[in-house]
Amino acid sequence: GDSGYEIAKQHGYIGTENDFVRDLTNFAPLANEAKAAEQKAKAYAANASASAVSAANDAAAAQNAKTAAESANAAAQQSEINAAKSENAAKKYADQASSAASGGVTSFNGRGGHVMPQSGDYTAAQVGAVPTARKVNGKALSSDISLTASDVGARPNTWTPTAADVGARPSTWMPTAADVGAMKVYRSFEELGITEATASPDAIVNAMGDYTILRCYMTDKAMTSPLAAPFHYGLLTVTRLYSSFTEFRLTGEADAIGAYGYYNSGAIPNAWSGWLEPYSPYNKPTAADVGAASAGFGLGTYAKQLTSADDLNTIFTSGWYRYGQSSPPQNVPFAGDKYLGQYGLVHVIAYNSSACVQIVYNTHSLANDNISAMRTIDNGVGEWEWVNPPMAVGVEYRTTERYMGKPVYAKLVSFGALPNSSSKNVEHGIAGIDHVCGVYAEAKYPNDTSLAMIGWADVVNCFATLSSITVETAADRSGYNGYFTLKYTKRTD
Repeated sequence: GDSGYEIAKQHGYIGTENDFVRDLTNFAPLANEAKAAEQKAKAYAANASASAVSAANDAAAAQNAKTAAESANAAAQQSEINAAKSENAAKKYADQASSAASGGVTSFNGRGGHVMPQSGDYTAAQVGAVPTARKVNGKALSSDISLTASDVGARPNTWTPTAADVGARPSTWMPTAADVGAMKVYRSFEELGITEATASPDAIVNAMGDYTILRCYMTDKAMTSPLAAPFHYGLLTVTRLYSSFTEFRLTGEADAIGAYGYYNSGAIPNAWSGWLEPYSPYNKPTAADVGAASAGFGLGTYAKQLTSADDLNTIFTSGWYRYGQSSPPQNVPFAGDKYLGQYGLVHVIAYNSSACVQIVYNTHSLANDNISAMRTIDNGVGEWEWVNPPMAVGVEYRTTERYMGKPVYAKLVSFGALPNSSSKNVEHGIAGIDHVCGVYAEAKYPNDTSLAMIGWADVVNCFATLSSITVETAADRSGYNGYFTLKYTKRTD
């Protein structure tokens, strides 16, 4: 015992002999355990080596021996590791014992030896803790606490912010035109520094700024003022759109009448348009305003009445005209004839002041309502041409038809009784025929039975020449009268 203590002192141990005995008692088992592990490992290694030598001549035994040796070697290495750990642990505890013996803590709070911590050994300040007597907003930290919004300076969940709290406008705030970028509106002449009795376009425009509006009630004073309003009472709206242009509008109190005007400040001198009244049910446009025919020409009303003092050769205004048998106008086609000379309508379609088309319609009776004639007046008065002539016997009609570019004439010729099994020739009395371009021959019996002669078996021959008509029959057809409608052109055209 004395030799061991002396050896420990030589290695720096400064405790008492009793301390050494205590420490040796505590650490000796660990050292012995490490030594025993070391010896056991060496024994494993020795046994493995012996087994390897004895199995050298037998391959199978050698292989087994090799495996056993490797296992033994691994166990030995692990034992050595464990021994080293035990040795290190022993050294650690020896160092601690040495430190204690050299002036370290030998007792704590009146307790010596192996001291275990107890309640009250340390204060909150020694371990950096907050004492339980500390309070948060009057609440001790001795147990769990609950914080409210007021504890931390927050708003309660029932709080509703005001406009001021969030930097907003109050509900009573009324924005100005400048606040919303709108045009300023003046409500009276007085706001402009003028009066209604002295107001003029110049004064109003000069008193207003750009992009401003004057909207005020106007009385009859404005009619006699320089403003010269066109009617009594109403709403005046003046809009100065920019520095050189201002619009004036008036809305009348009665009958929704209105007027407008424009003031151009950029003109030299300043230009006031004067009051202009827009079209409305109370200010209807005239025919001249819209380029229409005036009333009395049959457009939108009855046809204009013509008398014998009127001459169709001089009427060039577009419109509808009418006449009666008691006083027909001059140059009506076949004046005095029952078809177009008694009652008629004239439609004039003017191209300009000296050129037009005239169409005359019969209105004498329902039986003849479709009879009409037309002509063109342009650098001279054209002849009347029939669209559908009445075809009276012996009357020549110039029609609207053309043959080889020339006007076609039509005439109904009475042939008289047809021949009795013989040939008959009758002069038609038409002078200047150039070409016969159509013949229609009709045989009419006294009982009004009518037959087309061309194609009738009893008529052997039927034709017209430039001067006469010929019919040849194979039987007695003298009981029939013949009528020929001839269509032809003339050499004079």
